[in-house]
Amino acid sequence: MKLLVIIPALIILFLLVYLYFSLITVTVRFRHMKGSDQFTVELKAIHGLFVKKIRIPESEAQQASMQPREFADTEPSGNAEKAADRMTSAQNHDPLQKWFGTIRQFQNLMPMMKRSAKKIRVSKFALHTVFGTGEAASTGKLTGAVWTVAGFIRKLLSFFTVDSHPDISVVPQFNRMTMELELDCIFRIRIGEAILTACKLFYHWKRSKQMLLH
Repeated sequence: MKLLVIIPALIILFLLVYLYFSLITVTVRFRHMKGSDQFTVELKAIHGLFVKKIRIPESEAQQASMQPREFADTEPSGNAEKAADRMTSAQNHDPLQKWFGTIRQFQNLMPMMKRSAKKIRVSKFALHTVFGTGEAASTGKLTGAVWTVAGFIRKLLSFFTVDSHPDISVVPQFNRMTMELELDCIFRIRIGEAILTACKLFYHWKRSKQMLLH
């Protein structure tokens, strides 16, 4: 009788430990060439037993952006005063105070986010861009700005565990107008660590928000 209880418990424990140490591989690819965009995210887990691919081609993105938006007044006449009160309250609320509160929350979470980022292994990061405005002067100014962004990306990657050197290239075209961008990124994290990190961040985010409110 005891074996009928112990064996399923051991099997469940083994599965939980296996899932905790299993890796999730996330592959992100983005292409912008000749006015067309393609964005792909692929998830692999449990040694390839679970595969999920999300692809957003240009046609779907354009259809989503071109769909008309309908604005209708759905407030019943009896709730007009409540709607006016909500509008007055939103107008009286200082948006700067909300932004400062959000920034403080991120500052409080920054040490934990840095520690959590080290658990994410970046196996590949390649970013290649070719651009030109058609004028040499403006293209030169834009080149400096793009290299500044590239330096920020390198600094951001230093928070993670990077297995290979990031491949970042910036190629200005001074004699023609063009914009091409290619991004290939592969990173891995253990399933258990991802769940625990998400729970910790959510808990500390809510706690930080309550402290700011008080």
